[in-house]
Amino acid sequence: MRKSTLLKAVAVAVLPMLALSACGSTSDTNADAKGGEQTVTFWYSNSGPAVDAINQLVSEFNDAHKGKIKVEASYQAPILTCSRSSPPPSRPSPPRRSCR
Repeated sequence: MRKSTLLKAVAVAVLPMLALSACGSTSDTNADAKGGEQTVTFWYSNSGPAVDAINQLVSEFNDAHKGKIKVEASYQAPILTCSRSSPPPSRPSPPRRSCR
C-alpha cells in the first residue's frame, strides 16, 4: 500500500475520533473556562507504518491547535477477545481452544 493511501486511511479513521473525543462534557472543566490547554490521550493499537502516520497526524493536529488542545498518542496492546459461544449445530464443532 502506498504511503499516501495509508496516511489517508489513518486520517479517515483518526480524525473523527479526535473530533468526537471532546463531546458530551457539561461541566465547567473545559479549556476555555480555565484558560488553559486541554490534553487528550489517544490510544491506538496499530503497528508498522501506521504508527508513523498516526504520529504525523497527531503532530499536525497539535500544531494547528497549539495552546487549546494537545493530543498525546499512546500505544496500547491489542485487546484479544474470546468467544464462549458454541458454533451453530449445522456444522461440525472445531477443536476448542483455551482463552487463558
